[in-house]
Amino acid sequence: LQVAFIAERDAIPIAIGTKDLEKIYKLWYYKEGMDSAGILAEKTSVGMQVGMTISEYANLEFSKSGKRLFFGTAPIQAPKDTSLIEIDLVKLDIWHYNDDYLQTVQLNRLQQNLQQSFLAVYDFEDNDIEQLATPEIPTVYQTNEGDGDIFVGVTDFGKRIESQWTGNTKKDIYVVNVKDGSRQIVKKDLSGVIAPSYISPTGKYIMWYDYKAKNYFAWDGDSTRNITSKIKVPLYNEEHDSPSDP
Repeated sequence: LQVAFIAERDAIPIAIGTKDLEKIYKLWYYKEGMDSAGILAEKTSVGMQVGMTISEYANLEFSKSGKRLFFGTAPIQAPKDTSLIEIDLVKLDIWHYNDDYLQTVQLNRLQQNLQQSFLAVYDFEDNDIEQLATPEIPTVYQTNEGDGDIFVGVTDFGKRIESQWTGNTKKDIYVVNVKDGSRQIVKKDLSGVIAPSYISPTGKYIMWYDYKAKNYFAWDGDSTRNITSKIKVPLYNEEHDSPSDP
């Protein structure tokens, strides 16, 4: 039996004379036989990135074997100035044409962005923390029910502006080494589909559909090949009636 949970016990006042508290969460762990739960990870732990803390919004999950614990990290938020009353606060929305998203989208995504977290793992065999997802590679898919050696990262970082007129973004696909957090590029600038169901259980094979090539491709750990080139019938929607690739 083992249990993990997020908690904070050392909230501090944000400013002198205020009742608002800054909460710094920690990851706690209990295993059968222990006297009490102890701190497994916090913002100062070895392996935690500078400026990051334990996210209160991310789910906690053990791998199937129980040898790994997955949790989320997030940037430490600057405390709000509570010394001013609401009517005296200045609010200004600024947008630049090189921003990833239009201002309306930014405002719509505000709460989502404030609660965004990045996947990290605690390995009980090595007793260390590895940061797997980052702002540059925010999406990481697990393999082998969390026990795989290789996970798959997908990102459109640096490519989001074009979504303002195309409605989609190109994706880069990476393999992520769970033991050391290192990454290797598998496919760059994919205009197509990559999803968890396109990854083999062990992570050895990664498949994707390429809109422009109109075929499925697979990476086997060494090379990429077209796995549907000999199929004569179309593998795309022949009634696709938008100016984009089907």
